[in-house]
Amino acid sequence: MPLPADTETQRPMPHTPHWHLPASRGARIVLGAAAVALVAVGMLAVSSATPVPVPRLLGMALSTWLVLAVGAAAALRLLGREDGEIASLREQAAHLSAEPRARHRLAADGAAAPLARELNRAWDSLNQQMAAAERHAGEREAVLNAMRDGVLAVDRAGRVILLNPAAQRLFGTTADRTGTPLEQVVRHPDLIRLVADVNRAGHAREEEIALDRGGVSRRLYVAATPIQGGGTVLVLADVTRVRELEAMRRDFAANVSHELKTPITAIKGAVATLMDGAADDPEARGRFLAMLARQAERLERLVSDTLSLSRVEREAESGGTALGEGRLKPVLEAARAACEGQRAGSGVRIDLSCPDGLTARLDAPMLEQAVLNLLDNAIRHSPKGAAVRLSATREGAGAAIAVADDGPGIDPVHHARLFERFYRVDAGRAAKDGGTGLGLAIVKHIAQAHGGRVSVDSQPGRGSTFRIHLPAP
Repeated sequence: MPLPADTETQRPMPHTPHWHLPASRGARIVLGAAAVALVAVGMLAVSSATPVPVPRLLGMALSTWLVLAVGAAAALRLLGREDGEIASLREQAAHLSAEPRARHRLAADGAAAPLARELNRAWDSLNQQMAAAERHAGEREAVLNAMRDGVLAVDRAGRVILLNPAAQRLFGTTADRTGTPLEQVVRHPDLIRLVADVNRAGHAREEEIALDRGGVSRRLYVAATPIQGGGTVLVLADVTRVRELEAMRRDFAANVSHELKTPITAIKGAVATLMDGAADDPEARGRFLAMLARQAERLERLVSDTLSLSRVEREAESGGTALGEGRLKPVLEAARAACEGQRAGSGVRIDLSCPDGLTARLDAPMLEQAVLNLLDNAIRHSPKGAAVRLSATREGAGAAIAVADDGPGIDPVHHARLFERFYRVDAGRAAKDGGTGLGLAIVKHIAQAHGGRVSVDSQPGRGSTFRIHLPAP
């Protein structure tokens, strides 16, 4: 008796193997196997010399399909296992991507094991390349940060891609300006023009430009080089100090030549006059011989001061000034004794005041020369019978040496330049009293060689006080 329709619907189906394969993939493979079986049987029927019965053809097709289906099923079961292993690899790889610095390794068994090994090798190679890139970037940044020259790079569109700390200081910016148009960072037409010219021509160029910022003018030597693929890199060297030194050297040579020319001309004139017959006149002979003596002494002072200044500068630049702690009073006493002859001839006295125990780090002969120059200057500008006051006092942890006179004084407008080479407040009077214009410059360089400085306090009609400030021992 047949079962009711609803009962037959609920009858349990026979158990069949379930390989957990994607239905779409299994259907495609089974249908493909059937198609292959039918095509194979059809080709056999066509190529056969004798007709093949239909039942036999159907049997052959069914047998071929069964063989292909079983093989496909086995392959699908293996693929199902590999799908699971690949999914596991995918999860592990996702974990590594989330933590690129983690020291995890991909693990897999079976057919996926070679894939895991290759992925691990690729990951190790990638980590090594990343570490090398970071190391190189760190080295490049350290080099750029340590450079005294500025480095500025822009892309082909004129946007900043690199600006090292030295360049930031030159242009007065400390913020990260990457991606900012060059015109907003530099604001200097000559530099912007240079970048545009190099970008357009594709050739390196070098120029020296003046950079004015905040009322201060600096000279920059700029080397501009095109970047392969577009853009320009600039190396900016601040040559302001170099140009100042070159100008000082030219001025020094010109001033020395002028200072030498004056006494040499006087000497030649006196000699020519004596040779023309003045030597036969005792009075004229005495006058011209006295002139020769004065001019020879002036030449001697000029040569001596020039050599002294050169020696002091050379020792200061090479760090060759040997300083040791010593008492100041013996240095001041030696300087006062050295100018005793000049003092007696002018009728000026020198009053000394210095505590016995006052000490400082000093080079005694060099410091004595500086004090002697100040005393010589004070005596030459003091009226006859006046007093020059030489003193040394404690100044904080250091000491200060002062030379004060009652001379005509100096207008403050000249104070800033008094210690320059060959600078004179009154050139005519300086030439008359035998000054070379180098004495105060020597004093300044000796003070700097001691790690100190110089200062002046003077007003017209109130005399002058020159000081050497020495640091703590």
